[in-house]
Amino acid sequence: MMLPEVRVFLERANARRQSLLGLAAVVPEGYWPRTAPGDIWSARNHLEHVASADAFLEDMVASLVAGTETWLARTADPGDLVSARAAAMAAFAPLPFDDLVSAMGESRAALAASLALVDRTHLLAPIFVAGYVSAWGEPRPTAFSSYLDTWAAHDGAHESAIRDAVSTPPDLVAVAMARRLR
Repeated sequence: MMLPEVRVFLERANARRQSLLGLAAVVPEGYWPRTAPGDIWSARNHLEHVASADAFLEDMVASLVAGTETWLARTADPGDLVSARAAAMAAFAPLPFDDLVSAMGESRAALAASLALVDRTHLLAPIFVAGYVSAWGEPRPTAFSSYLDTWAAHDGAHESAIRDAVSTPPDLVAVAMARRLR
C-alpha cells in the first residue's frame, strides 16, 4: 500500500501529466522542432526529457528501497547524472510521437508500482542529484520527499516551455538567412 503522502505527490504529478498530454495532443506536428528564444531544447526535447524523468526516478526509488549507494553517495558525480539524463532522452528521440506518449504512460505505471514500496524512512533519506549544489558548488543533499515534491511539479515546467516554444513565432531574420544559405 502506498503511503498517503507519496500518493499525494503521485496524484499531483499525474494531474500535471494530464495537462501536458492535453497540450501535446493539440500541438501540430510541424511545431515540435521549435524552440523558445533563449532555450536550448526544442519542444520535442522537452517532451523527451519528461518521458525519461519517470524512469530516472524509478531507478532512484529502487536504489533507496534496496539501500544501494547510487543516490545516497555524496561522491556521486553530477556530470555522470547529467550524462545519464542525456542518454535517457536520446533513447526517446527516434520514437514516433504516438510511441513516445505510450512509453510515457508505461513508465508512469512502472514508477507508481515502485513508489508503493517507499516507506516513511525513505522520505527523509538524504539524496544527491545533479543540480542540487551549495553556494560553493559542492553536492548538497536534499530529502527524498523534497525531491518528490519537485518531481510532482516537473511536467508543469516543461509544459510551459513547450507552450513557449510552439507559440513563439519563428524569427524572420533566421528564416531569411536560412533561405539565403540554400
